Amino acid sequence: MKPETIEEQIERNVHGLVNHIKTYAKQCATEEAAKHALVLPFLHYVLCWNIFNSFEVVPEFVADIGLKKGEKVDYALFKEGKLAFIMECKMPGAKLERDHSSQLFRYFTALTACKIAILTDGIRYLFYTDSDNPNVLDDSPFFVIDFTKPELIMIEELKHFTREFLNLDNLAETANHLKYSESVKAYLVRQLETPTDEFVRLLINASDANAKVTTKNIDIMRGIVRKSLHNLIQNKVHQALKTSQSGAAQEQHSLEVNNGAVSSEASNQAASAAKEIVTTAEEWEGFYTVRALLYDVVKPERVQPKDTLNYFNVLLDGNTKQQICRFYFNTPKKYLGLFTEDGEQKKEITSLADLYLHKQAFEYAAAMHDKKPYLTQAV
Repeated sequence: MKPETIEEQIERNVHGLVNHIKTYAKQCATEEAAKHALVLPFLHYVLCWNIFNSFEVVPEFVADIGLKKGEKVDYALFKEGKLAFIMECKMPGAKLERDHSSQLFRYFTALTACKIAILTDGIRYLFYTDSDNPNVLDDSPFFVIDFTKPELIMIEELKHFTREFLNLDNLAETANHLKYSESVKAYLVRQLETPTDEFVRLLINASDANAKVTTKNIDIMRGIVRKSLHNLIQNKVHQALKTSQSGAAQEQHSLEVNNGAVSSEASNQAASAAKEIVTTAEEWEGFYTVRALLYDVVKPERVQPKDTLNYFNVLLDGNTKQQICRFYFNTPKKYLGLFTEDGEQKKEITSLADLYLHKQAFEYAAAMHDKKPYLTQAV
């Protein structure tokens, strides 16, 4: 089987995030909830930025403007120490139009090194740049992602904003390319539905120099143009499907010839691997709560997550042998796993607020793995 391309990986993760958003967006009643449950997964899984690296993804980044101090943008993303883009987050369903994004426009003006700004509610992502006036965001976004319309998400274009493929030197060029690409596509979509007189004359005259388009036959010609365009698209889609099906059949035949029929054991392994590990909003909130509770004894970046099918680990330094706690949130009753030298002890909890009751237990586990003395064993 061919290795997965970056485009295939992005597409797979986009569809995974679509399902994630359908499940959890309605639970996000605040901007903070949207950031943890929707925006961070987008950055991490779709754009492949390391959200646990505080040098790369910086929350609450200072963007002071003149004498006005304390201005902070929700996220600033850095690549190789250089500012890549900034993000301002709203709660799901919030208005993202120009009149409701004055904060982002102010932040962008203050951060002169920045070339891309993203406004999002965790479902829609509006990408802005300053193609019209230097250091002043354009009125309209040059690129839009809408997870309620995944079929319209342009994977090839989205790739340019991933951690690996983002080119800081060509950001302005990329933005302009996408800006005009979006404009052309919007124009063609309008022409597909209702071709204008100018467009009809252009196509008819280009296809037949002797053809005459008059005010009397313009509507007949419009119908011909519309039908021809729709037939062209249908043929292209049909051909793409045939090519895809043919390729899949050949790959399957090759596998059967080389390896024989797939064994039941391999099938079981494939089915097991296909089970998707979905990190829920509740697990993310729990993780950030534990990280905050440990702030006095452990640097935040050392507290890292590791999700599995059955439970969610909170680890010290990402080491699976250095467990601070576990969340068992996939069952009707929720349990918290706490660790001492004697192993794990499960405690039932009724809500995430109960995590605050176990602050000392988290600190004890962290100190135990760090080989530091801790006076109180409170499990």
